[in-house]
Amino acid sequence: MISMKKAIFVVAFVGVVSAACVPGFAATITWQGGGGNGNWGTTANWTGGVSPASGDTAVFNSAGNPETTIHLNITTDLDTGPGAATVNTVVFDTASAAAYTIGTGGVGVDTLTLNAGGSIVVNAGVVNAQTMNANVTLLGDAAFANNAANASGGLLT
Repeated sequence: MISMKKAIFVVAFVGVVSAACVPGFAATITWQGGGGNGNWGTTANWTGGVSPASGDTAVFNSAGNPETTIHLNITTDLDTGPGAATVNTVVFDTASAAAYTIGTGGVGVDTLTLNAGGSIVVNAGVVNAQTMNANVTLLGDAAFANNAANASGGLLT
């Protein structure tokens, strides 16, 4: 027969192990540009005070943002390093979305990585041109929707 102490220990142990196994959930995080710069890694530029990481959706949807050129420099260990960011999806949403430019341009300067199944979406109704001025690395099949084009001939790998 199992003693009461042993039973409590087993239940507590299973609870701790179960809590440690809870997967992280992807988030939808919206650019607000309030960090005083255009840096992707500046948490004050994003709602909720956290920049998007792998698996997340980055949304750009406002005309009132002071920063519309987004530099992909990262300052946290959750992302891939200077000049790079990894997300699942980038969405330009609403007719009032400013004309955003993701990346600072130049070969090898910035890289945006999309997870397998990721996408870059310019929703119907978005009026301003949206520009990817970064190398885009695809970790599998990806979708580019609603008048998306590689007009500059940038690197897609």
